[in-house]
Amino acid sequence: MEKKIQYLVFVLLLTGCQKIVEIDLPKQEQKPVVNCLFTDSEPFKVHLSLTKAADTENYLSIDDATVSVFADDKLLAVLPAMGAGVYRDSMFYPESNRFYSLQIHAPGYDKIRVEDYVPRYGLQVIDNDFRKNAGTDDSGYNYSELQLKIQDIDSSSNYYGIAVLGKQDNGKYSPLQITSNDTKITSEMMVEDYPDVLVFRDELFRNSETSVSVRFSYDMATRFRLFTFSKAAFNYLKTLTIHNYTKDYDFWEVYEPISVYSNIENGYGIFAGYSSRDYEIKPDTTVISAP
Repeated sequence: MEKKIQYLVFVLLLTGCQKIVEIDLPKQEQKPVVNCLFTDSEPFKVHLSLTKAADTENYLSIDDATVSVFADDKLLAVLPAMGAGVYRDSMFYPESNRFYSLQIHAPGYDKIRVEDYVPRYGLQVIDNDFRKNAGTDDSGYNYSELQLKIQDIDSSSNYYGIAVLGKQDNGKYSPLQITSNDTKITSEMMVEDYPDVLVFRDELFRNSETSVSVRFSYDMATRFRLFTFSKAAFNYLKTLTIHNYTKDYDFWEVYEPISVYSNIENGYGIFAGYSSRDYEIKPDTTVISAP
């Protein structure tokens, strides 16, 4: 009883007196933010905006920039502005294993130049096993589990990812929120926030077989997607997931926020490539297509 009284006194001390203090925040220098994750199955699409000011919740798009794509020092395309900060050429697709250089000239800002590539897809699926109601988590909820047996088919260092897809009422497939207790995944990232993509690398199974398992709370899973990321794309997705989990204050858990990886000089954001394949959740693991 004495402890309860002490706790109430402590709460009253914290909440009994309130004073509103207005803080005059210094003006933050705004810089361009680039967002482009590209793959060989989709046209180049770049989104440009400005960093968000501290006193607003809105992002300002950049619609008057010149966005050019080069390869081997040759100009391949100038992406037309589509509005809302989007620059896209529906006829220009990246090629696998070819480096591209993105150059951006936005009036009033330093020139941006960044380079990356679409890595060759590096996995072979040997088998998969999907189990509904495979177990119960620490909160007492049932979960389903997908276990994969995969082969790394490239002897170099590779960066991978996995997503589980469900078919929606409109016939389209969208990623489900997933988690894992597989050490290949948990050694790389926090999974408590149930992201829609989990990442891992081939450090412990290079050019050999291994198994990977993921869990989710839905029975609507019909496909899974495997990714091969460039190192830049891997670092971006890994740090973005950790950042999203640690950015909000939690009374019971205190984390030091982590910055999201960026490879953009004179700005922020990401320009990085990936390749992927979709598979049906069934024993023969038939490849459907690159999404």
